[in-house]
Amino acid sequence: LARDRAWVMAAMLEVGSYGFQATALYFGPLVLVAPIAAVDLLFALPLIARGRRVALTVRNWAGAGCVAGGIAMFLVISPPSAGIATPPFAAWVPLFIAVAVVLVIGVAATRRASGRIRAGTLAAVGALEFGVVAALSKSVVDQIGRSGWLLFLGWQLYALVVVGILGMLLAQSAFQAGS
Repeated sequence: LARDRAWVMAAMLEVGSYGFQATALYFGPLVLVAPIAAVDLLFALPLIARGRRVALTVRNWAGAGCVAGGIAMFLVISPPSAGIATPPFAAWVPLFIAVAVVLVIGVAATRRASGRIRAGTLAAVGALEFGVVAALSKSVVDQIGRSGWLLFLGWQLYALVVVGILGMLLAQSAFQAGS
């Protein structure tokens, strides 16, 4: 993949996008920034269809409508608040356990699945990982703002790297598994 210019360019754009998201997380609450970041799906769908020279179906547009409606509903129902930018480790443990359980079950389920089922399951588990990445990113950028280089002494940066790499692997596996 590293020899494919389009893939390298896409990876660079993704890193830049993550930088913008991290900056937004520094200035805004997670419950506002994360849903807005999900809007990228609405832009990706027509771009992918155009790149593949395929027409979007009613089902595709319905899915995009569900994403847009879900984001809008979440933003209306959930009032943005500052929350706790850097919760203590004990507060993260239930999240990590729940995500690990879903990850193991999801990946195990893909062993016998193929096509859309495999791709969808890997994508769903990868999306869950990216949700944890967003929460860890908020914690990391808060630490950068408060303590600068002392960030390297905390566990959050290392957890962010591990969960981020795992999410990328799951997403790439979903793309390889099917449409």
